Amino acid sequence: MNQFNLVVMIVLTAAVTYGLRISFIVAAGRYDLPPVVQKILTYAPPAVLFALITPAIIIRDGSADLSLGNARIIAGLIAIIIAWTTRNLFLTIILGMSVLWGLNYLGF
Repeated sequence: MNQFNLVVMIVLTAAVTYGLRISFIVAAGRYDLPPVVQKILTYAPPAVLFALITPAIIIRDGSADLSLGNARIIAGLIAIIIAWTTRNLFLTIILGMSVLWGLNYLGF
């Protein structure tokens, strides 16, 4: 692929992405979404977060590791419990990372 084709591909990708995003922003004030769609959309941020974090927790050395010997799973479960009980994002991150580092220090 030559440099010109690469630049054209990047510019077109950026234009399509920008067009999609701006279309939702422009349409947001003109149309009201049905209540069922609004309810469904409230679950989008947690679903995206779960999809981003889960591979980082489960995949270890190139393959899935679902054992309790995986320190990331233990730290992730503890972070879920902390988040559920405290609803404090900062505390969840600090304690979850502390548990992960502690488990790694202990050789997990």
